[in-house]
Amino acid sequence: MKTFLIRGVPTSLQRDGWWMDAAIPPRYPDDHAPPRRRRARWPLLLAGLIALADVLLWQAIPGLSLAVFALGLLGAAPAG
Repeated sequence: MKTFLIRGVPTSLQRDGWWMDAAIPPRYPDDHAPPRRRRARWPLLLAGLIALADVLLWQAIPGLSLAVFALGLLGAAPAG
């Protein structure tokens, strides 16, 4: 059986159809695993966001500080 390959489709989506063809077992290559340093960065981001929230939002009236925290959260989301 020939494998149907659509160029431009992410490999995670290509692997999702493994159940449609019982003859080919699913393969999960290790080359798509996130790098180690990226996995170790999320605790630092979380600690930074907690500290930022503490400084900006603790016992404060929500206003500009809430917008600054939202920008910090949006900035940290792609990095985490």
